[in-house]
Amino acid sequence: MVSREKGAGRQAATMRSPAQAAVKQHPGLPWATTVRPHGQAAMEFLITYGWVLMIVLVIISVLLYLNVVGGSIPKTCTFAPGFACHDFAINGSGYLNLDVSQTLGRDINVTGFACSSIVTNPIPSQLDRVVNIPDGWHFAVVGFGSGNNDASYAQCCFALGAGDGCKARMALRYNYADSSVSRTVYGDVIGPLEGVQ
Repeated sequence: MVSREKGAGRQAATMRSPAQAAVKQHPGLPWATTVRPHGQAAMEFLITYGWVLMIVLVIISVLLYLNVVGGSIPKTCTFAPGFACHDFAINGSGYLNLDVSQTLGRDINVTGFACSSIVTNPIPSQLDRVVNIPDGWHFAVVGFGSGNNDASYAQCCFALGAGDGCKARMALRYNYADSSVSRTVYGDVIGPLEGVQ
């Protein structure tokens, strides 16, 4: 029986736990041990903290985009290719002043305009004064002394308070100077309220 117990003890001594199996003693130096690399643990660490970092960056980006963390209201104005906002401003009542440039290769006549913070694609209303824009030039379409001032089609935003901005969708109806076929192009405008007429 004694021999069985000794054999059992040797067997128990030779069986190692997974943690013990990872440790390898240096021959001749019992106090020096080396640890085998744990690639899986390193990858899990990097992946876990990588996801956390990505989530934090997404949250910060969303907060900045929604202007929740303060800062100034962005000022952007975009149209389809061939058209550009040369200059624009939104007054305290929500009326848009817009100077449009065009590079369509032909002169155009702007006959209608609409702007709305509610409607996805507003329907342009007839301008009080048709605006001719030669190819490669820019002219005021609404506001900025264009003769198309303070009309309902130029009011983009309503019920604005101090520190508010305006985000709206625009529709510009035009025809080529040598054609009567009407076309409509859409754009977006975002901006702070400014002290313009």
